Amino acid sequence: MRAGRPEMAGERGAVPRAGASPRWQHRRQSSTRPRARRHPERPGPVKVFIYHQFIANPAIAEHNERLAAANRLGQHLQYLQDVYAWFRTFETTDPDEADFFFVPLFLAGWQFANHDPSDFIDMCAHAGRGRHVLLSSGDVGQRGESRHELKHAGRAYEKKYAWLDDRFILLALESTPLLHMQDIAFLPYAIRDIAPLHLPRDLFASFMGAMSYSLLPREHIRGHVMLDLKTRHAGDARVLLGTPEQVTAELGRKPSYDEIMARSVFTLCPAGYGRWSFRFIEALLHGSIPVLLCDDYVMPFADQIRWDDYCIVVPEKDALSTIDLLRCLPVDDVTRLQANILRDRERFLRPAVLAAIGHRLERQVEREAVPA
Repeated sequence: MRAGRPEMAGERGAVPRAGASPRWQHRRQSSTRPRARRHPERPGPVKVFIYHQFIANPAIAEHNERLAAANRLGQHLQYLQDVYAWFRTFETTDPDEADFFFVPLFLAGWQFANHDPSDFIDMCAHAGRGRHVLLSSGDVGQRGESRHELKHAGRAYEKKYAWLDDRFILLALESTPLLHMQDIAFLPYAIRDIAPLHLPRDLFASFMGAMSYSLLPREHIRGHVMLDLKTRHAGDARVLLGTPEQVTAELGRKPSYDEIMARSVFTLCPAGYGRWSFRFIEALLHGSIPVLLCDDYVMPFADQIRWDDYCIVVPEKDALSTIDLLRCLPVDDVTRLQANILRDRERFLRPAVLAAIGHRLERQVEREAVPA
């Protein structure tokens, strides 16, 4: 076990340090000068050309809604709408002035349906210029096949897209070493308001959710390992592990996810079909210390955020010892983690995550800039 420092993400997804003056918060006047070769002494905010037809067209918008409803991808569609609205703040309608080109395609919906949107990609008139940004919020990345992916026929994300090359920059949730250098891993921020509940922390550790998936191998953390962990700690009143139905039966009433996390010193965040988890950020927003059980997950913004100030990482091979390892932590360390989470809560909210994406894009341009 270690405090939250799995593999570092290097430059991937840099976030501004406290006290920085982020240039992505205000748009300056447009310049008529082409932005493809920016002068290093005048960096300014980047400018984004947007292919509006991928989200503004009523027929495509309706199709996106159907994909989201059919596959429970509402939060993913909201991410797309958030990024689209945010990029519009920095929009240019002149492609010669653009630093980046945003393609607001509902990629997770297409991937989940196993459809290839190549015909839509062909509509990107400026794709040859590169720097085309796509939101890739699904469980499985498209850069390559990881050892964690399902192999059965008919699965979601069954095929990689042949057109998805280095012309494209992925804004990705599935943050693994398979991402390319230009890709940006971002945090799965909550799209709903999560207010602190200020409940007594009477649970030492908890997890309420799907304990296993039949399609995953037994040795996977959500194959059978979480079930074995629950069996190991059966009868421990301060360790609450189970499906919503099991937790309801154990408590004699139906609790909310928010309540369970707000009552927990630690919240277990095991990998599922993907490496990342919404629960990771939700736990932080409830002041609970996330315990990541997800090998090969590269922490977003790791070159700027000291994750060992906020979370614990347990290798999956040690998963059955998780509770015992947590109980060995010094009380002072636990208190420190809790205080850090409370102090820096805003760092994990939507505005900070979007600003971090913007800063990462800006840094890409600044590194490649040459004198005019």
